Amino acid sequence: MDRSVLVTGAGSGIGLATARAFALQGDRVFGSVRDEAGRAALTMAVQGGPSPRAVQFDVTDERAVRSAVEIVIEEVGAIDVLVNNAGIAPVGPVETSTDDDWRRVFEVNVLGAVRVTRAVLPSMRAAGGGVIVNVSSINGRFAVPFLAAYSASKFGLEAMSESLLYEVEDYGIRVLVVEAGQFDTPIFDKMRALPDPDPDSPYATSEMASRRSSPKPGEAADPAIAAAVIVEAVNGDRTGFRHAAGQDAQLYLQTRAELPDDEWFALVKAFQAER
Repeated sequence: MDRSVLVTGAGSGIGLATARAFALQGDRVFGSVRDEAGRAALTMAVQGGPSPRAVQFDVTDERAVRSAVEIVIEEVGAIDVLVNNAGIAPVGPVETSTDDDWRRVFEVNVLGAVRVTRAVLPSMRAAGGGVIVNVSSINGRFAVPFLAAYSASKFGLEAMSESLLYEVEDYGIRVLVVEAGQFDTPIFDKMRALPDPDPDSPYATSEMASRRSSPKPGEAADPAIAAAVIVEAVNGDRTGFRHAAGQDAQLYLQTRAELPDDEWFALVKAFQAER
């Protein structure tokens, strides 16, 4: 399709799969990475064809974001599609979390998306259109135990996205939210690698039960499924503002919408107990 696409957090997981999917349909793709491992994965994403180009920057660094976006725009003229995918997911109870824990997740998951969006929007407006996709989560619609900071950041990302939609639609710019379910990404690897909670913590038992409820290796879905949802939404094959990615996402979101709060809370606790 020969559009210019920028995907953040493109060194692994959903970001890498999304960069590959856009490249395979003929788009010029740039992916943000933070290290050489991510760069290597991205540059080898497409075998026998043009792979996405790696652009090294951290979404928490305003100067680096603006510099990288300017370089891309100088080369291609305008960024047609932005996929804000970079994210982290700290784990732990609210009581023992620190201010730095919360700052870090909001710096990446919310402000990171805001920084890149601010840098890209002038070129989209000048070009008369574009698409911004903010990759959220089912936890942007409901929270679960021990992922309070992550869930709060995704709620915040969705609120920002909704405000942005109103602000930019008169310029021909679409804003989409993709609510991902559980996919086989490094986020779960990092959760499994965490040390056990402090045995003296009043939440130790329930926190371990919550961790056990996360998917084991091979249980979560292929990130290519989420990438396909993103590409279809950008291409206009899917209509609407929010798009569930994954069968589990559709089930959870539908169930949450149908159940009153007390029944939903009981269901979450029962699910944890079973694991």
